[in-house]
Amino acid sequence: MPLIVHSDVTQPAWNSILSQPDSVLQDTCERVLSRLDVEFTERAVEISALLTDNAEQQMLNARYRQKDKPTNVLSFPVHEPHSIARIGPTAPPLMLGDMSFAFETVVEEARLKRIEPVAHFTHLIVHGVLHLLGFDHHNDSAAGEMEALEMEICKSLGLANPYEAH
Repeated sequence: MPLIVHSDVTQPAWNSILSQPDSVLQDTCERVLSRLDVEFTERAVEISALLTDNAEQQMLNARYRQKDKPTNVLSFPVHEPHSIARIGPTAPPLMLGDMSFAFETVVEEARLKRIEPVAHFTHLIVHGVLHLLGFDHHNDSAAGEMEALEMEICKSLGLANPYEAH
């Protein structure tokens, strides 16, 4: 399955921690889809990523989640998870959805966790893609399932457990 990741870096500070944002996004998204055995036959899958700042992230969070504060990652799935399998292989590329990441929040959270910002960003990509695929953490059971997958995928990427204190 070909994966196409579109990125838009609107906050130049991202370049200070990511020399190749497209590569990090592509590799991490591929790892998540591979781990979950997501198969769309020969059909391409697309994901869009916005690397922005706290101000724009806050505006998106307020508009779409009614939470007037910045957040590290937002995910906007295009399809309901159960409907993805019903979309035929001859259709145009399947857009899974959009993700956006707030630079200042990601960097500050990494500092507080005492980890490299790119490691935290990579974990947030995993988190965001899982949301695009229908995983959530609104209750303890769903959160446990999602966090277990995140920990497993992060480990496969050479990252420490994102939910362990550092």
